[in-house]
Amino acid sequence: MNSIHKYDELTRRAVLQSIAYSSLGVSIGSSLSSNKIEAAIPGARVASAKQVVYLYMSGGMSQLDTFDPKPKHPELMGETKAIPTKIDHCQMGGNLSALANISDRLAVVRSMNVTTGSHEQANYIAHTNYDQRPDIMHPCMGSWVTQLSGTNNPSIPGNIRINGGSPTGAGFFDSSHTPLIVRRPDQGIQYSKKSKFISEKNFKDRMSLLNKVNDNYLKTHNTKRVKDYNYAYEAAINLMRSQDLKAFDLDEEPESMKNKYGNNSFGQGCLLARRLVEQKARFIEVDLGGWDHHFKIYDEFPDKAKILDQAMSTLVLDLEQRGLLQETLIVLTTEFGRTPMITEARAGRDHYPQAFSTVLAGGGIKGGVLYGETDDTCAGIVDKPVYHKDINATIGYAMGLPLEKILHSTSGRPFTAANKGKPLFELFDRPKNA
Repeated sequence: MNSIHKYDELTRRAVLQSIAYSSLGVSIGSSLSSNKIEAAIPGARVASAKQVVYLYMSGGMSQLDTFDPKPKHPELMGETKAIPTKIDHCQMGGNLSALANISDRLAVVRSMNVTTGSHEQANYIAHTNYDQRPDIMHPCMGSWVTQLSGTNNPSIPGNIRINGGSPTGAGFFDSSHTPLIVRRPDQGIQYSKKSKFISEKNFKDRMSLLNKVNDNYLKTHNTKRVKDYNYAYEAAINLMRSQDLKAFDLDEEPESMKNKYGNNSFGQGCLLARRLVEQKARFIEVDLGGWDHHFKIYDEFPDKAKILDQAMSTLVLDLEQRGLLQETLIVLTTEFGRTPMITEARAGRDHYPQAFSTVLAGGGIKGGVLYGETDDTCAGIVDKPVYHKDINATIGYAMGLPLEKILHSTSGRPFTAANKGKPLFELFDRPKNA
């Protein structure tokens, strides 16, 4: 029975993906979700964050070369030099000088670990809190956010993913919670305007005819798949007609601001994320891939780290200057870390699930905080182990989500947003019962 549900879900997704690409050139997202407020949700706390920007370092970012260097062990550090930060007992890799300079706004979690060293499986866990299974697709955290708290702005999707990234989506939730995929931030949403040769009257006539055909079909085929098919058209049209569509157009930004973030897909993705925060999009993920450095790590790592450093530090300061940082939770994470020892033959670092780092800022998070600890060689965790589900529980806690609320899959199985993950209460400015 469960395998049938899986194939139904995959077929439904394929249909929606096809429609959405035909309509907008992107994967469809949530633009018709009903608005809710945290206070109306049983068991929810007052939210300190209204939006999330989730920066995902796809491929497994090295913790020793970024947020957990071990300068007393030069044999582990390779070409990376450790630099001081504004956090007590905390150094960072030398390629992160801008982040080190604003570390008083950051909370650095050094005690992350995960149960697998497989990219696909660890990526899935990071995004959904659950182990990958052949008989079910779990919702990603962005989908949980829109499912449990609705959208702040009904004119644009509440769950947006920039630069591709994880293949996870709405899982067993309604298709309205599927992330809208923006593959190129500098191109925004392509094909989002009707053709010039089609007049408004002609467009309305066509839609009226389509609705009549769909209504007749729905009377005899009133299934979830058909409803989702209709929803895709409605969502596409709603987005096409929204004045907020201009939020996706980076040409509205001055060149000086584009340059501040960095002229690359991640930097421009972070700039787009800031624009979407201004429009109250709920959950925005920006992917920076290419961290899988098995070979000659220092041929590529410094440039990759500098891209991250420039974009993330600019995002934090830009949101702060606009008065949006305290209502926006920024989370930087990756699927797992890299081996402490550099391979002699390949001059690279392999997969290492036993220890890696995550960084949070804004959204009620205290700045200048170091949480958790690895041993002297970064081989294992010696204090306050943290799992991906704990980070996602922290996201849910910051947003006032009811983390114990049980929702059921199509097969009737119970699930919660963070799979019993525990929020990192110590990172917040106020007590957990506030």
